[in-house]
Amino acid sequence: MSDNNTTINVQPVLDLQSLHEQLNKEKFTINLGIDSSGLNSQIQSSINQLDLQPAKIPVEADTKSIMDYASTFNSLFTTTNNLKTVGSSLSKSLD
Repeated sequence: MSDNNTTINVQPVLDLQSLHEQLNKEKFTINLGIDSSGLNSQIQSSINQLDLQPAKIPVEADTKSIMDYASTFNSLFTTTNNLKTVGSSLSKSLD
């Protein structure tokens, strides 16, 4: 008896184009159910666990220009009042 052992190496060939075409022909269905009341209570519970504080947002303002306008307005107002006072004093003294 002769002992003939032969080893054959087989390399599988993967045809990606064929596989892609097969998968494109298939129709897949995904059933998705959402328990809205359960989801709502989970969201509410998560919100309640947060310790939310009012946001503090730093705001920068150009107060110099506002103060300049206020000073100018005050000067004009004071001058107007002074002119009225002088005008009434002059009319009294002329009488």
